[in-house]
Amino acid sequence: MKKVVLLTVSLLLHLSVAAATPVDRIDTESYTELRYSWPDKGITFQLSNQNLQKFRGLRRYSPELAKLHVRNQLVLKSAELQQQGLRIRLSPANLPLDIQIKGKDQNAVDKAMQLLAQTQQQAYDNYLANGFFYLLQLPNRQAVVIPDHVKFLKLSVDELKPVAKAFTDQYGRNNIRQIANKLALWIQRIPYQDLSDRQESAGAGYSPPLQLLYDNRGDCDSKAVLFAGVMKNIFPNSQFRIIYFRDHAVIAAQIPAVKNEQGIEIDGIKFLLIDATGPLELPIGQLTEQYQQAIDNRQFTHRLL
Repeated sequence: MKKVVLLTVSLLLHLSVAAATPVDRIDTESYTELRYSWPDKGITFQLSNQNLQKFRGLRRYSPELAKLHVRNQLVLKSAELQQQGLRIRLSPANLPLDIQIKGKDQNAVDKAMQLLAQTQQQAYDNYLANGFFYLLQLPNRQAVVIPDHVKFLKLSVDELKPVAKAFTDQYGRNNIRQIANKLALWIQRIPYQDLSDRQESAGAGYSPPLQLLYDNRGDCDSKAVLFAGVMKNIFPNSQFRIIYFRDHAVIAAQIPAVKNEQGIEIDGIKFLLIDATGPLELPIGQLTEQYQQAIDNRQFTHRLL
């Protein structure tokens, strides 16, 4: 995602750029230990090497491979239908998909066309699901493919228990605001990996939570999922949403806003906006002017995590 560069003078006076927190990594045969010198007295936790390898080697979204998968499924289904006396022709692979069906029974032709349309949609949906992708509708109504952050979160919550414990050992489990703020500032200090426009990147640089921690870098989507995953371990009954802009992502957390903090209401529930991206040290409830304007103008979409 693009780095935030639009700041008002007042923001510049109150915000600082987070310095990357030094981290020591100790690799063993069964686990990896990460030691951070911040926040406060620092935190240390161990991650299972087996869990660290779970999402290694995930493929990037490929429109060409998606089309090939869909076409193969259509060829298989067409072969079945042709055994019923229908003649089916698919356009060449290098041209836009076109399906022609001929037969003596028009009702059978119509049913076959409907079945192939269903096969096409199901094949594409399966390609997305199997690759951990999701088709997101942007505020401009354009559909873009992104990593399925909800699925990644569900599969990562248990694996983030050691991280959550490191924070609760230091701050307890009662003060959600204190933990959210310390956690956000800690994640902001993890080096930021820039990505291009969401419509162009298809989430190419996304890192699942444990991979982000091991590699010690991540983009805004990756950091948002990491934040939500740790928080859901500590506060399982609180609701979290990921807020998507065209070139950025932040978290909406079910935390009461105070003073001049920035929040949002979704489906009758009030949320506090949290940007854990960095390198700016943004306290919870604080967005840069660029994205607060997008919130005010409802130029975003969201998913429940």
